[in-house]
Amino acid sequence: MDDTLRQLIDAEPETTPRSKLEPYYDVIRELRRKRRTYQQISQFLAEHVHLSVAPSTVHAFVAVRAKRRSRVAYELPDRTTTFATVQGDDPAAKPGSSNAIEALRQKPKPEVAKPDFVYDPNQPLTVRSNNPLQD
Repeated sequence: MDDTLRQLIDAEPETTPRSKLEPYYDVIRELRRKRRTYQQISQFLAEHVHLSVAPSTVHAFVAVRAKRRSRVAYELPDRTTTFATVQGDDPAAKPGSSNAIEALRQKPKPEVAKPDFVYDPNQPLTVRSNNPLQD
């Protein structure tokens, strides 16, 4: 990255937390581990920290952070990364290559199941048995 851009990014100040519960994240997490309800956590914060917060706000705070923890972090690959290095060095792995198409053509086709009913307009409807020896 360009040095001037790096200096600009480093000069940017960190933003303050948007939630008033953020400083108490560890406290809320510990209380949830001790199986406290959101109502009990709300009361705990009111009594001990003098922070008035609704139980639904505590719930939303916990839910958002649970989603963040379960999310997988995605990053852009380096500019030097090519499609072949992402897929492996096999050129046949590239979609649209003739080797990949040929490999799909050589793949065995799945068996098509015979229908359970045989319809002939001049005959009554018959049920085919599942026993292959009777067919």
